[in-house]
Amino acid sequence: MGREKETSEELESAFKYELCSYPPALFDSSIHLREANKPVFAAAICNLLGHDVPGNVPNDGIQYVLDSGALLQRIPWSHGSTYRDICHQYTDYVTKKYGDAIVVFDGYESTNTKDIAHLRRSKGNAGITVTFTADMTLTMKKEPFLPNRKNKQRFLFMLSEDLQKKKCETHHALGDADLLIGKKVVQSANVTNTVLVGDDTDLLVLLCYHASLEAHDLFFCHEPKKKNMKKPRIWNIKATKKMLDAGEKALVIMYNRKSTDTLDTLRYQRYWEKMASSSSHVQPQTLPPTSEAAKYHSLRVYLQVQE
Repeated sequence: MGREKETSEELESAFKYELCSYPPALFDSSIHLREANKPVFAAAICNLLGHDVPGNVPNDGIQYVLDSGALLQRIPWSHGSTYRDICHQYTDYVTKKYGDAIVVFDGYESTNTKDIAHLRRSKGNAGITVTFTADMTLTMKKEPFLPNRKNKQRFLFMLSEDLQKKKCETHHALGDADLLIGKKVVQSANVTNTVLVGDDTDLLVLLCYHASLEAHDLFFCHEPKKKNMKKPRIWNIKATKKMLDAGEKALVIMYNRKSTDTLDTLRYQRYWEKMASSSSHVQPQTLPPTSEAAKYHSLRVYLQVQE
């Protein structure tokens, strides 16, 4: 009996380690982080909050803030157009739909924490660097043009100048723009009712954390794609913030456990649960990450939201 207890304790202590060459709960391979299923996460929050999330945006006195990453996907690039023509298309779209909007741009002049995500989206198919001017005709399609960091940064600066000429306010982040977008939205909400238009669930989480209940109304909405006729979901951030704990116990709650549990303990418990219910080998990626892996992942997330 004593030997069985000793063996059990040894096995439990082993789950403090990944038992793999990399944390499979967080990584697809030794260099690629797993892709987050953000739409499912947003839907889960929506289901948790019931009917309190959707809201109606006031018709008047609204300041719109736009995520340039979502904006870039809205306009098709026509063959034979000049880069100036393309910028005018974006500017006309923004001013007609959102008025004197605030547009926040990502920065691509140096590496940042979303480089892996950008590489995954482009599938490594970045086009050649093009030294273009406003009056030059397009020489390639948008899909290979934008994944090239130098092309994208040069085009964003050109688009920013065009927007400024139409009285839109623009801001450029040094890297990932999510935190800067959140700051500009919160600043705007201190003055007037504000709507953030973007596609990234990260922005929803940032607003839930940073927004003030004492400020003006604040909304987050996805703009539907051209082929999608569904009405976009609108998040009333105040209603969401009142009901949603901004992730303080996120990792533990994900595994439906007590906040006093540790991830190492959860790994051990989950291992035995799977052993009892399955006849096949337990796959490491189905277990929670170790406390050490979660610590370094948290540091990475902290760095990302500080950029």
